Amino acid sequence: MNDICHIQVHEDSKWAYKGWVLFALIGFLLCVSMLGAIQFENALAWSAGLIYVAYDTWLLSYVAWKTNGLGDEKSHYFESEFQSRNKQSIGVLVPVYNESNGIINTIECLLKQSHLPQKIIIVNDGSTDNTLQKLSKKYGFKCYESQPIGGALSKCYAPKLYASEAFTNLYLFDKENSGKADSLNQVIHHIDCDVVVTVDADTLLDRHAINEAHNAFKQNPALIAACGVLKPVTNGNIVSRLFGFFQYFEYLRAYLSRAAWSRSNALLLVSGAFSIYKKSALVAVGGYDDTSLVEDYELIHRMHQYASENNLDWRIDVIEKACATTDAPTTISAFISQRKRWFTGFLRTQFKYRHMIGVARYKNVGQFMLPIKTVDTLQPMFGLVALILLWHAVISGANVSVFILTVIGIKLIIDYCFHIWSLHKYHSWLGLSVPRDLWWKATICCLTDPFVFQPLRHLSALIGWMSIFKGNVSWEPVRIKQKTPIKINN
Repeated sequence: MNDICHIQVHEDSKWAYKGWVLFALIGFLLCVSMLGAIQFENALAWSAGLIYVAYDTWLLSYVAWKTNGLGDEKSHYFESEFQSRNKQSIGVLVPVYNESNGIINTIECLLKQSHLPQKIIIVNDGSTDNTLQKLSKKYGFKCYESQPIGGALSKCYAPKLYASEAFTNLYLFDKENSGKADSLNQVIHHIDCDVVVTVDADTLLDRHAINEAHNAFKQNPALIAACGVLKPVTNGNIVSRLFGFFQYFEYLRAYLSRAAWSRSNALLLVSGAFSIYKKSALVAVGGYDDTSLVEDYELIHRMHQYASENNLDWRIDVIEKACATTDAPTTISAFISQRKRWFTGFLRTQFKYRHMIGVARYKNVGQFMLPIKTVDTLQPMFGLVALILLWHAVISGANVSVFILTVIGIKLIIDYCFHIWSLHKYHSWLGLSVPRDLWWKATICCLTDPFVFQPLRHLSALIGWMSIFKGNVSWEPVRIKQKTPIKINN
């Protein structure tokens, strides 16, 4: 499906000024606070930090408020009369490019699902390693019987669809390299299913993940897009384990935040590593934007816009029982590269949909979520300025007022309470008990994250801003050598 349906972009919309005004206001506050750090003393000198603390605390409070009831609901999926008549077929797309190290594990997880998908299509995006060789040997794809497999020139370059001789629901779509988004667009029409699941080649689904996704879409006819709950995986040396330590709690809090925004029907992010869509909605908005650095994030913006402009009752949600693991960065360079791309894609998407900011027509997304995202474009800069001021004060031995020390202390207490609360709420939401060792790990994370992990995130955002002006971003997918399936909901 190469042709993308054109949705009105509103480039000259009279409402676009609202986004610019808000951005200019936040930029002005940043400049004033930086100037204050040079010209003033005490509280005025720390204004960037105070703004950052106030904003971050408000976000934590909102998430805690909106997710307070998570895990307390007694109901689960049940077979109502409507659901028995609302049969939902489900298909899975797995885009791959040079994924020989892990693709077999990913496919095996899909083939062992408690609810087997009607179709699983591996989308080979012009791999040049031995990915195809492994797949053909394991699953009986016979596309290469007439010629040896061994190198880039031995593959069939015309897009073709092949069936597995070992599994009746497994297919391989072979095509030239054109990127993940275009690859998915080309093969969506081969999925004659009601619900389409996309799974990255480094994502391992829990055995019941597809069943949970199937039931969620069967239960709620308004649901058109959703994501599962991902757990980051890192293997290797102490640096890798340290990254895994921080990213585990980051992902935990991120999915609670997504649950909060979904309760306001303002969720803007459905992770492409494991996402689920109603095919009719995916086709209606034109599929993925193959020019976007964050095609999954951009797609949800377009779905919200399409729903508002066509008065459709569409909902986007998180399916808490649909769990999976995914590879996470294990080095500083890999982490910065990933977050730089994410932030650059976020900035471009925010600019693309600036006409929706503050506009009542777009409901909670326009009036609430996108203004927050506008603040988030510069929020990391406030964090960096505050950290630099703190480091400078520590190194130079400068006197810090009691007021500022009190604010820092109160913020650490608030963060600690939120870490502990979110740890409990997250596991309650998933129907799990909290492992004992996570309590003290959460304490260590809370005390060290603002001085170790947050600076890396803020630095990545700054580099993302720089890449906007350079106009180019290159990236490679994050992959680790060894993966084991997540064991949840046995």
